[in-house]
Amino acid sequence: GKILDNAIVEIRTFQGFPARALKSNRLGQFFASTPLPTGDYEIIIEKVGYEFEPLKLSLTNKVVAPLEIRSK
Repeated sequence: GKILDNAIVEIRTFQGFPARALKSNRLGQFFASTPLPTGDYEIIIEKVGYEFEPLKLSLTNKVVAPLEIRSK
């Protein structure tokens, strides 16, 4: 239940190509200032001392509801 700042967030296409690389802020939030194209993506989170499962995300030209991502 702890908020993690400075976690590295990589958004990749399902082909494995990086689409965005972001860092979480002190509130544990991350933002992309430009929209990603419609399609399927995978979110990879990295933070020393924590382990995360990849998260699958499908974008359809709509605003994405907030995601809650928890470590293992």
